[in-house]
Amino acid sequence: MILAGAEGAASRFLGAMAKGVAVVIGTDRDGKTAASAVSGLASYSIDPPSVVASVPRELLASLGGAFGVSLLTSDQHRIALELWEGPHELEQMHERLAGVSVIRGALAQLVCQSALTEEALDRGIVVGNVIQVALGMGRPLLAGGLGSA
Repeated sequence: MILAGAEGAASRFLGAMAKGVAVVIGTDRDGKTAASAVSGLASYSIDPPSVVASVPRELLASLGGAFGVSLLTSDQHRIALELWEGPHELEQMHERLAGVSVIRGALAQLVCQSALTEEALDRGIVVGNVIQVALGMGRPLLAGGLGSA
């Protein structure tokens, strides 16, 4: 067993929780597309169907209108690694669903309409009402785990 101070233990616990890896994609006012891999994605409401995501602050400016959320498959780990550092421009890895960029071949692709964007602590929070869904095939890409100590 590893003992740590409250802050260290909390960080370790939060990092250990298994969670799906998604990509959130938005477009800024100049039409530039930006994307970031996130592991902080959850259902927010069933009626209306909506999701909430913890995103890099820099991405918030691109999420004021419609945006895409793509739940990655286990085969798409390289996409996650490329986008993990924060917002990046997309190149060959995306396609359009209802006019919004999503990741090609993802387990699930959502088109969302922004209901709320907010800066919180060192991150941004976005709530999006789901307006269209496309489901793919595969196993979800998961992040988290304590590993061996």
